[in-house]
Amino acid sequence: MNEECNYMELGTLNIFKDSSVLYNVIITDNAAKQIISLSNKDFDIKGIRLKIYYSGCAGLIYKMEIVKVVIESDLRFSHMGSILYVSLNDIEFINGIKIDYVINKFSSMFTFNNPKASRFCRCGKSFNI
Repeated sequence: MNEECNYMELGTLNIFKDSSVLYNVIITDNAAKQIISLSNKDFDIKGIRLKIYYSGCAGLIYKMEIVKVVIESDLRFSHMGSILYVSLNDIEFINGIKIDYVINKFSSMFTFNNPKASRFCRCGKSFNI
């Protein structure tokens, strides 16, 4: 474990230790490559933040945002040089999530496999726990 930033990277499994609580976010290789690609668009970009908003049919939605200013209290997850930030307020909704980036014939997008999600709207854009 790196004591300076208080996290460790184990392949695609990131574990962040905050006091006695362990948080984990799985970032696939494809997701890491896309996060790096987005982060390299501007010198000021520090990484990507995964946010949770109250919205949609089921109640909660994911939103990826470019980070230019790091919030000190954010949790930092990394894989293959990609950096993903999650706020302490949002981690309770996504602890254990697997983030992937999928490219198919018609579109490309981040996908989220959240073990805490128990309900989804029909279109698949929102969830609840």
